[in-house]
Amino acid sequence: MSESFEIVDAFMRYPQEPYLYRILTEFSVFKYLVSPSAPPGPASPTSAANSSPSRDGRLSLSSTENTRLTDVCTPWHASRIDLLDLPSRLSGVDTLDELQCHGQLTARVVTTRGRYGQCPTAICFWIWQPHFRYGLYAESKMYAAMEGHDIAPKFLAHITENRGRVIGHMLERLKVRLATIHDMGKCQAVLARLHGLGITHGGLSRHSFLIDDERRRAYLHGFVNSYHTTDHGVLQAEFNSLGRILPRKPDPLTVGQEKL
Repeated sequence: MSESFEIVDAFMRYPQEPYLYRILTEFSVFKYLVSPSAPPGPASPTSAANSSPSRDGRLSLSSTENTRLTDVCTPWHASRIDLLDLPSRLSGVDTLDELQCHGQLTARVVTTRGRYGQCPTAICFWIWQPHFRYGLYAESKMYAAMEGHDIAPKFLAHITENRGRVIGHMLERLKVRLATIHDMGKCQAVLARLHGLGITHGGLSRHSFLIDDERRRAYLHGFVNSYHTTDHGVLQAEFNSLGRILPRKPDPLTVGQEKL
């Protein structure tokens, strides 16, 4: 049985290891193909396959597996949206300029089409390689702990692959700017709420705060290094660091970079 497909992505962890191809079949299903070289041949009706050189020099399938890769993030939220169902990228938006995309490798700003109430646009983060899941895994875990406490942008949905495997998440997109010393009160308030849950941010910097002038409040983001702790000394030291990390003058490179 033959099946046409499109190569969506390719990944080689180390030079001595084979390629891992992520392919999208004609039936709108993501599959994975392991190959010693590029490009691979047709995919079989399985979720993963291995290819090897045949006697005539062509690549042929040497084995197939009906297996499921592990979730990138532990599922906890009731809402899900599949990667293939994500709206098109919002035109005229560069994720490099989005404060909420700071430090993220894969991101897309999309319209929500009224699906998530008062949230007209959202930011999607995902990664399909299980080897690189740590960042999104850690952030999703923290969003679960903070749910309902108005500390971070709203967690809207898990992003899935093949309507099953969780590979990322969709967050509320805010109209925000970077914090300055004049936002000290707002930053203290949101950090105190985080600490009230027994969570330290773990990597606090100016870029950790999102200032929403319309809502007159600050939000936190970037929870890759966050963790639960009962050490009040750790929490107090982080709280006291605000005076050092918030600049007393606006950064000229970020003036006017408020996002819709």
